[in-house]
Amino acid sequence: MRGVWSGRFPYIVQDLHARYGEVVRIAPNELSFASSSSWDDIYSMTDGSNPSAFPKSKTWHGSFIDNSASSVFTKIDFKEHARARRAMDPGFSERAVLRQEFILNEYVDLFITKIRERTAATGNTVVDIVTWLNFVMFDIIGDLAFGESFHCLENAEYEDWMSGMFGSIKANYLTISLRHYPLIFNLLMKFIPAKAKAQMKEHARRTKSKVDQRLNSKIDRPDIISQIQRDEDGNKNELSREEIYANAPLFIMAGSETTVTVLTGIINHLVQNRGSLAKLEQELRKLTAAEQLTLAALKQLPYLNAVLNEGLRMCNPK
Repeated sequence: MRGVWSGRFPYIVQDLHARYGEVVRIAPNELSFASSSSWDDIYSMTDGSNPSAFPKSKTWHGSFIDNSASSVFTKIDFKEHARARRAMDPGFSERAVLRQEFILNEYVDLFITKIRERTAATGNTVVDIVTWLNFVMFDIIGDLAFGESFHCLENAEYEDWMSGMFGSIKANYLTISLRHYPLIFNLLMKFIPAKAKAQMKEHARRTKSKVDQRLNSKIDRPDIISQIQRDEDGNKNELSREEIYANAPLFIMAGSETTVTVLTGIINHLVQNRGSLAKLEQELRKLTAAEQLTLAALKQLPYLNAVLNEGLRMCNPK
């Protein structure tokens, strides 16, 4: 638990694997595997029909609130998880993303404009690209999930809701670590910082408010919420409003922080490997007009896709 609370747990586990091999015991009833062959053995399943599939751990994936609707992350039952995944698929299909392209373009254009503004004066301004990637991704996923931007790019600062999200993630993770001690769990919960607990509650309240605002609005466009309410044939989906509440924070986390992690890693490797950067620039600049930079066109660029795939391999945010 000390490793988890210090924030060094992943590095500790990595060091254990380096010292003892592909399989190490990290708790009395937990093993950590560091081999590609173990991936399918542990996670492989098809709609819950694989009898040998490992069920999710209630310690790591169980809901934090008894009798509450669960997200795809906290659903333990295979069939329930499959049902929720099927209901959410329309919002994340390639067809759905292509329909959302005009929304993406709006924020990418604003992102580029803001970066240019900061370098226009001297041409030698230091820009914290991680912060600005966070701004653009938060604005994009906020608009796609809730029908409104967080205005991070416009204001050049994080919206308060985003700080609450980070605090909520921390509180959730610390709570998970305490579940390993069920007999004294309630006592140990007193050690979680009051600020983190408050941020978790406020984050849940504001998420529910934003979902209600989006569901009650008359906006008619292909964003995530509208598309998970209907399947590809336009039929009403199975997700309840409570389940949408539970999954909404995942839209923000999965669509922002994880994407920024990958993009930051890719940019870092590219600036250290100028040959690769030059080759990527050359391929992209063949698309001479802005209107040619479509998702369909970018999908056909072999080197760009090779860079993205290598970035996902080397800087996987999972």
